[in-house]
Formats: sequence, C-alpha cells, structure tokens
Amino acid sequence: MKKITVLCFLGDIRDRVSRIAEKLCEKFNKEKIFYDKYHQVELARPNLDLYLQTIYRYQTRLIVVFMCEDYKRKEWYGLESRAIRSLLKTDQNDRIMLLTVDGKTIDGVLDIDGYLNISEETDDNVANAIYSRFKDLDKPLLRSRSLYQLPLPSPENMISKMIAALKNVFHSISPWYIVVALLAYILGTFIRR
Repeated sequence: MKKITVLCFLGDIRDRVSRIAEKLCEKFNKEKIFYDKYHQVELARPNLDLYLQTIYRYQTRLIVVFMCEDYKRKEWYGLESRAIRSLLKTDQNDRIMLLTVDGKTIDGVLDIDGYLNISEETDDNVANAIYSRFKDLDKPLLRSRSLYQLPLPSPENMISKMIAALKNVFHSISPWYIVVALLAYILGTFIRR
C-alpha cells in the first residue's frame, strides 16, 4: 500500500508531531500516514532499518522532516538522511518537505535549501501546509527538474518525425537510384555465394 507521507522527527517533539499527525488524519486515511504510532505492528520486525529504507524510497509520496537542533542525535538520523540524499540524487526534491520546529536546521541542509519554520505556526496551519504540498505534487510546476534538463519528446512525435525524414529522403532520390541499389544488393548476395 502506498503511503501518503512519512513523518521523520526526534522523540523530544513527539507531542507536537502527534498533534499534527492527528490533524492530517482529518484529511487522509490514517493508514496512509506513516507515523510510527499508527504502524507499530508493521514496524515490529528485525532489520527495521532496511524496511524503513524501502518505505522512504519506494512507498511514499511525501517525506516530511521535522528538524530541530537535536535532530542529529536521533538514532535513526543516518538512515533517514541517507534515504533523503538518495531522493535528492535522483531529482526527486519535490518528495521532501523540510520543516524546522525551533528555527534550527540539520547538517546537510544548506542556506539555499527551502524549509518552513513552524515554530510560530499552529498545528492546523502545519497540517494544512503538508496537505497543500501533497496536493501540489501532481502539478507540473512543482516537479523538480534540473535547469539543463530538456523535456523529452513524446514517442509518437519522434516516430512521426522519423517517418517524415524518410519520406523526404525517398522523394529526393530518383527511382532509378533505388532500382540500381536493389540490383547491386541482389547481385552482391548471389556473387558471394
């Protein structure tokens, strides 16, 4: 089952994240919000780190990171940061939403990276922002793209251009050239035998 969002946070801010998760449940099915308290049975397994990597990378639409000054000391910090770096490497920036709870960021977040400071925001406003970001994932302008990445032509457009080019080549060649080329091919095939 595809999860809508993953909430990554430090245990110290669990109360705040829990309230925001409850607000998100008003907008989404609770099962689709990957918040550890909602999936305790699913998470009771050995090699949880490998399972979480699969969830972060392949089974979610949006990863919401609640940053704070002490986030780095969280036991799972390395796992989450690796999954996020993997998404960034594959130009999936739109799947990551950075929030700072206390105005502080974490290592790896640069001054050119955008994040939302929620230290003064209500839980309703934060849940609405997450919901809005999720809804915007399908809008073409939000999709992450390199400045140098050109849009790929559609296969139908490429095929029609190739057919048009071949027609131009055949129209510019005299029919006698085609006959001579075919005869040369046929004679060459028989002579080699």
